[in-house]
Amino acid sequence: RIFSLIDNKFGIASLTSSFNNPLMWSHYASSHRGICIEYDFKDYFVNNIDSKPFLSEITYSNSRITLDASILDRIDLKNIEKHGKFDIVELFLEGLFTKYIAWEYEQEWRSIIPIKSDGNRELEISNISAIYLGNKMEDNVAKEIIHILKDRDFAIYKMKNEISEYKMTP
Repeated sequence: RIFSLIDNKFGIASLTSSFNNPLMWSHYASSHRGICIEYDFKDYFVNNIDSKPFLSEITYSNSRITLDASILDRIDLKNIEKHGKFDIVELFLEGLFTKYIAWEYEQEWRSIIPIKSDGNRELEISNISAIYLGNKMEDNVAKEIIHILKDRDFAIYKMKNEISEYKMTP
């Protein structure tokens, strides 16, 4: 029921702080044929205001956050009205922002926002600072993207594999 609630009431955006991780390109960018959009969140963290989406770094762990009968042991039942409801929300959010440690290479950040009444799940972030094109992107697709974005105020890079290292550079 919790997952159904999340799917129907919240939009979740998963972001990474690692634009040049080959596994991220393989798993999430159509095997290096897609794009990576870089956002500048400097102002977000300096001037965090209520109208901005909630954004938090993922915690990686060997243990799952569980919402089962043991939850009662982790809630201040004596002060349920004052503290207990916050304990439940904290545990719920902890579960949404925790992943198995094997995924640590993703360096993930998540934004979770309520879905608007019109069903819109769009994350309103306009501070794009760069676009990275996958190293296996077809030339005609790359040219079309560059043409569409030519008047924008951010850099566009094509990723390439380094020959002597397992490393990608723009």
